[in-house]
Amino acid sequence: CEIGNNVSSIDNDAFYSYSSLASITIGNSVTSIGEYAFRGCSGLETIICRRTTPPNIYSNTFNGIDKTIITIYVPAESVNEYKVAQNWSEYADRIQAIQ
Repeated sequence: CEIGNNVSSIDNDAFYSYSSLASITIGNSVTSIGEYAFRGCSGLETIICRRTTPPNIYSNTFNGIDKTIITIYVPAESVNEYKVAQNWSEYADRIQAIQ
């Protein structure tokens, strides 16, 4: 699934219980991702976030995602910024540079 560059925010519960969602690419214009946006997306393994500045997220945005299998790819120059950003820091050990 791909969120295009014409989208600025992802709504609350946008992908609620899409258990078959394995990968998502978030375009560089997304500035915020709502509460429980990916709640119950138990099959989600890969998030590619193309924005250099981490989008605002909530502590519950990725509720229900298996934190042991998820990998979050971000622009190489932004890896450290994502790792310390509010609520993204919870996934610091899962954040890597886009290849």
